[in-house]
Amino acid sequence: MNRVLSVMILVLILFAVTDTAVAQEVGSKPAADSGFSGQSVVKLGACLTAAVAVIGGSLGIGRIATSAVESVARQPEAAGQMFLAWLLPSAMIEGVTLFAIVLCLIAVLD
Repeated sequence: MNRVLSVMILVLILFAVTDTAVAQEVGSKPAADSGFSGQSVVKLGACLTAAVAVIGGSLGIGRIATSAVESVARQPEAAGQMFLAWLLPSAMIEGVTLFAIVLCLIAVLD
């Protein structure tokens, strides 16, 4: 539970940082020279968001696979039915993860 809370806090901080960087006008200079430009903060936020998306997707797929293997171990004759029951959610999680990575890449390459 602590790990999930930590990830959620990190994501909220990243959204706050990228939202502030995007709110700045394109040609204007930052008020205080902190060494970071608005564009570099957006790229950093996009990269960290992609990392969080990949970690979350892999944890979700791992939990689905663990449950499926345990179910097959308890009831081997139902393995065929369980295959589709874990394949579909895994594919959906993978699709959402790839979509998040593509959006982050678009933010970085813009």
